[in-house]
Amino acid sequence: MIFLGLFVILLHGGFDSSAGLLDCICFSKDARVKGDNGEFLVPMNKCVQSFDEVSGLRGEVWHHIKYTSQTGWIEHDKQIMKLVICGREELSRHICLDNILDCKQYNETNPNLCNHYPDWSRDNCRRFCGFCDEGCLDKQDNCHLHTQQTCKTYSHWAKVNCKNYCGLCDYPATTTPLPTTTFSCVDPPGNDCPFLKSQGICDDPDDAKAFCPKYCQIPECKT
Repeated sequence: MIFLGLFVILLHGGFDSSAGLLDCICFSKDARVKGDNGEFLVPMNKCVQSFDEVSGLRGEVWHHIKYTSQTGWIEHDKQIMKLVICGREELSRHICLDNILDCKQYNETNPNLCNHYPDWSRDNCRRFCGFCDEGCLDKQDNCHLHTQQTCKTYSHWAKVNCKNYCGLCDYPATTTPLPTTTFSCVDPPGNDCPFLKSQGICDDPDDAKAFCPKYCQIPECKT
């Protein structure tokens, strides 16, 4: 492919050898990608898998990414890109993201869910409920490398840089019970279950049930 001829050296793969985790790039604006099969668009507030990074002839950095079923290359732009560790819980510390995928279903089963269960909704459905607080997103990408003792010892620093990771968000506490919903053995649309399985999601019963119950063949799907 001629486009790849512009790259001169492989910098590193998407996997963090120390943690076994995959890098993801989150976009604050719409971004056009030079796709392997034609140009495509990644919408704002979306995060994508980053497989490789290469250096161009001008010293610029290009990322090889995957969005839905499309792959391609995009030049690094720190104004609209944020590199984070993949994983829904980790991503939600950096962007406005629901931690579970069936918030709409929960709301249908429990009308006015967001108001009746505010504490639970902030933890699990903050985007769906409009509870996103830009002031409670981690400013640093490497908060996960610090221990909770660091959060306590350097609490002022932690509240400025890693308040989500350190649990220092200023949310009022509630004692509202967890709502219930009817389970359906269906993999939510858009979930790349083969990839998620390779990351060990099927080994965790709760994650398997939330993200890929049918693909992971959890016990509830076998009855």
